[in-house]
Amino acid sequence: MSVKEFAVLFCVFLFSCVRVSHAVDSAALVNYLASLRTFCATFVQHNPDGTLSVGNLFLSIPHNFRIDYHGEGVSVVMNKGMVTYYDAALKESKSFFVGKSDPLLLVMSDLGALHKYEQAVAGGLFYLGRSSKNRRYVLVLSHSPPEIREILLEDESKQITRMVLSDVCYNGTLDRSVFDITR
Repeated sequence: MSVKEFAVLFCVFLFSCVRVSHAVDSAALVNYLASLRTFCATFVQHNPDGTLSVGNLFLSIPHNFRIDYHGEGVSVVMNKGMVTYYDAALKESKSFFVGKSDPLLLVMSDLGALHKYEQAVAGGLFYLGRSSKNRRYVLVLSHSPPEIREILLEDESKQITRMVLSDVCYNGTLDRSVFDITR
């Protein structure tokens, strides 16, 4: 076997290993996302204007979430398409429905179906995105082990809000009252 033939075969072998490795990572990622039922985390939110917000995030897949912003006294709760925004300082709440094609609902549903997401790999991270109505939500996950690390939110004007997650817990028990805006 010549050096050239060996080099070609080695490259083919290497390419095969990379493909198999990627398939294993994808399988682990699919299993992780498909098994995800609840999720809670603290976060630091990097806003488009350069400010930072800190808070807690609670998810119950597929249709409930709650975000509590610590410094602002603001809570946002979504329960089956109804979003309620509560400002503790003003003691005021506002509610509205989001449509079935809202990207936030899309990104939270069908988490195990990777073919429904825009996918990218960069810097050792896996990006899963859903877009609709000029808005985009992206989950940023680590590969090994697969874990959600960040959530990117792009609005209609293409400004990006970045939520960096920490103290994450998966598939814990979340009481229904967590998603009650008055709590």
